[in-house]
Amino acid sequence: MERLHRSVPDEFFRVALRQKVYTEVVELQRDLDAWLRHDNHERPHLGYRNNGRTPYQTVQRFVQQVRQEPAGESTAATQEG
Repeated sequence: MERLHRSVPDEFFRVALRQKVYTEVVELQRDLDAWLRHDNHERPHLGYRNNGRTPYQTVQRFVQQVRQEPAGESTAATQEG
């Protein structure tokens, strides 16, 4: 989450607001939504939990691990960090 708070201003707002004059908030929201979709589903992240996967792939992997575990056991993903 901390990375997101740094990435959105640095990688989206500072770039988008230099390239385009937004006359309506809905335009800005549309571009932000597209950027977030790209950032979460297409762009690989190098954080220790993502290891080159997209955030979406990381969440999918975690959900699959949780579904495969018997009730009451801690998850391997939680133990890894």
